[in-house]
Amino acid sequence: MSGQAPTVLLEHHLKQLKLPTMLREYIGVLRLMEKHPLSALRRAVERALTVRAHSRDAVAQFLLPREPWRATTFRLDGREHLRRVKVAAPDLGAYRELLAGGPR
Repeated sequence: MSGQAPTVLLEHHLKQLKLPTMLREYIGVLRLMEKHPLSALRRAVERALTVRAHSRDAVAQFLLPREPWRATTFRLDGREHLRRVKVAAPDLGAYRELLAGGPR
C-alpha cells in the first residue's frame, strides 16, 4: 500500500462504508497505538483491509503474535484416559436451523 499512515487508510475505508460506528472504530484503532508500535499497527491495518475487516477488533487480531502450529495441537501423551472418550457428532440440522433464523 502507499506510504499513508494506517489510520488514514482505515479512516478512508470506514468513511466509504458509511458505518454508523465509524468514529468509535477509528478511535479504537488509534488507541491501539498506546500498546503497539506504529510499524506493527500499519501492517495490521493493511492486513485487515486486505480481508475487508474494518473493525478495531479485526485490526487487533493481526497484532497478536502468531502461535506455532505445533503449539495449537492438543497432545494426548500421558493422558491415556482421554483416548477412551467418545464425542458425539454435532447436530448439523440444529446449526442450519440457527442460520435460517431459528425454529419456525
